[in-house]
Amino acid sequence: HSHSHSHSHSHSHSHSHSPQRFLAFETSAPSSTLQAFSEVEPLALKATTKSSFLLWNIVPVLPNGWAFTGEAATKWVAVSPVRFGQISISSSGFSVAASGAPGEVVELSAVSPIGDNVAFSCEIPEAGTIKAVFPGGACIPV
Repeated sequence: HSHSHSHSHSHSHSHSHSPQRFLAFETSAPSSTLQAFSEVEPLALKATTKSSFLLWNIVPVLPNGWAFTGEAATKWVAVSPVRFGQISISSSGFSVAASGAPGEVVELSAVSPIGDNVAFSCEIPEAGTIKAVFPGGACIPV
């Protein structure tokens, strides 16, 4: 055979886009276990028994580098779809809609692109939904 196959696989170029990055943390100690998690940074889990179980929360890192860790300080499930609505990304951070009972206080936390933990609380208004703005800590009734 004289015809030579040139092996230029076009699909190998798809690796130029970076994989979705996540942050992972264990519920009982969110701040001390916070770590990066992605296709290239797997999460190493320790062997556990039923009594020493660990609950890991995985949260996506937003395109601008922020990660919303939700109610990591107070709840087993940090980012509940019942509690939180759409995240809107801004130039300096992001905002998220939080729902709850009027008068309920929601503890909100996020990790900034440089790894700082930003936390504040919002009280749910009469209407039942508040827009929380990171990093400023504003609570805007929706």
